[in-house]
Amino acid sequence: NKLQESFTEVVQRWNHFFPTKPVPEIIFYCSAWNRSIATTDSVIGISLDCYLGSDHSITQKLSPDFFPAYMKENMEERYIVADAVKGFSAWNARSYYQSKDLLSELVFYGKVMYVAEALAPSIADSTLMNWSTQQWEWAVAGEEQVWKTLANEKTMYHSRPFEINKWFADGPFTSAAGIPQQSAPQLGVWMGWNIIRSYMKKFPETTLESLLNETDNQRLLSAYVPGKR
Repeated sequence: NKLQESFTEVVQRWNHFFPTKPVPEIIFYCSAWNRSIATTDSVIGISLDCYLGSDHSITQKLSPDFFPAYMKENMEERYIVADAVKGFSAWNARSYYQSKDLLSELVFYGKVMYVAEALAPSIADSTLMNWSTQQWEWAVAGEEQVWKTLANEKTMYHSRPFEINKWFADGPFTSAAGIPQQSAPQLGVWMGWNIIRSYMKKFPETTLESLLNETDNQRLLSAYVPGKR
């Protein structure tokens, strides 16, 4: 019942921002830890066995070879709505995806996070990133330094998938070159979100549909100033 209340708001906000798109149905199921969130155009599926809690006796029995500690830490109830809105936003943004270089990935994931935030604005930023308080504080404090690592032609515009993925893959930390192991994971998602937030703050008249349709990445990037909220 508590989750249904949260998702009622999500569905209402989705219908407000995207009135021509199908209104999603929320379905709870068990996937045997195969996939925590499964989406279609009209369904958000949530695998409840993936959210028993990291300290639950069943979660603790999952093999660390397949479910390392950082994955188990994400199996908390507080991440259900956050994961669901991110998954549904990514599914609906997939047709706008352009795999070109690191900047393209930053922009895509930034758009996904911005839409997710619009659907569930009461969720804390750290929760939406699946981060602990310590990881959030590290990211905020290190944003300018991370930007210095990103903002050069060799990094920002390279197109090697393996290297690009290091900025976005989940893990205990971000494994990209120049980023320390005490970092928060998925810093590419975080930086992309900051880029899009800055753009939307500068151009508040922009609708979510228009944001998704914007293909000029340099225009989106032009509003970003690292560390400025």
